[in-house]
Amino acid sequence: LVSYKILDSDKPENNQTDYIEGFRVVGGKKEKKPSLKIFFPQGDANGVMALDIDRENELGFGIPDVVESVSVSRIADVWKSNSIIPNLFKDKEKRLIDRPIPKAIQIEIARIGVPPDVWEKAPDANGFTVPFSFKNDIGSNFNVHIKLKDKKSMMEQNFIIEYFTKEWTNGNNRFASSVGAVIEYYKPKPPYDAELGKAEVRVNESTKALHFVLLDGQVQMGEVPLASNKFMEDGPFAIEYTEGQKRWRIEKDSGSATFNKRKQVGFPKDSTGTY
Repeated sequence: LVSYKILDSDKPENNQTDYIEGFRVVGGKKEKKPSLKIFFPQGDANGVMALDIDRENELGFGIPDVVESVSVSRIADVWKSNSIIPNLFKDKEKRLIDRPIPKAIQIEIARIGVPPDVWEKAPDANGFTVPFSFKNDIGSNFNVHIKLKDKKSMMEQNFIIEYFTKEWTNGNNRFASSVGAVIEYYKPKPPYDAELGKAEVRVNESTKALHFVLLDGQVQMGEVPLASNKFMEDGPFAIEYTEGQKRWRIEKDSGSATFNKRKQVGFPKDSTGTY
């Protein structure tokens, strides 16, 4: 191991190491290329390490296998590390086991002009369900949102509601999502499925309080109760939730009583508190 100091003046401000280089010695012979390089950005005590675990007679020798940040600042720190030096001298079998197993590539063949079906069908008549509990004891921990069809603002006149959502929270804070960040999607009931003059969630009163003005001037108001209500259908037609590192959407086909299909979707932006 050799450490280097870049001298850019006659009187450097410090003796901090700028670069460390290490050569592996195997069978008493020093390899031709360094297996360890650690670079220290100016003013940074931590280093960026490039580690080559392949031996001189192996494929890939001279090309880094690992590039990562390390908390070292001098050669003594390298010797003290429990991983840097041992990783340079692992036997080949052990090193191959430690390498990540590549993920299988899945392909689907479809006819030209026919988009592939991205939905996974339910394995039985029970359909898919959210695999964990996200409601409190009385089912009141939700905010209501309104999604407009082809409109950007609730202030615009004569629009149609595409769907309502119930955004479930942790029960203590309406700005904190429930376990799995569950969102349920509901279709509107008549007359709220037709063109309207105004619709809003009166969030200053309650995140469940709705206010509508029909085209004939009638004003309809009310708070979404915990059970059946006049604004939206009794059951959701789709649910999105996060499980582990994946975000799922389960959905019902027209006429289906269960969520008979699901697909993986992207993670939503933080929508809590937006109406």
